[in-house]
Amino acid sequence: MVGATATSSWTRHAASVREASYQAALDTYKGALERGMTRAEVEAYLKRNRTEVHPKCCLIRDEGAWEDFIEIGQEPPPWYCSAHQVYIALAFRRTDGQKPSQPEAHETDVLTDITMLHLNEKCL
Repeated sequence: MVGATATSSWTRHAASVREASYQAALDTYKGALERGMTRAEVEAYLKRNRTEVHPKCCLIRDEGAWEDFIEIGQEPPPWYCSAHQVYIALAFRRTDGQKPSQPEAHETDVLTDITMLHLNEKCL
């Protein structure tokens, strides 16, 4: 049983190291980006740093604007999913006051939140 305990301990340690690296990435983005910045400013920063962005809809807030997701890691998925991605999520609010039936992305959208999300993907 000693082998099982050592493996479990190593697995927990590896997970805590990964989580610390995710937190460090979140802190970096929170230090570089400020709430109230426009989408144009945020995406210019991301482009300068060659950061790949995955636009997604409505996972943080439903403000009528696309959210920008930055993949920062992967975790072992549960048996019923084939992926477990870790993202930095950038939420935006539209400044024109409109809430269209489909989300949109405008350069004038304002950054409202920077958070980390663990998402299971490609699930049964």
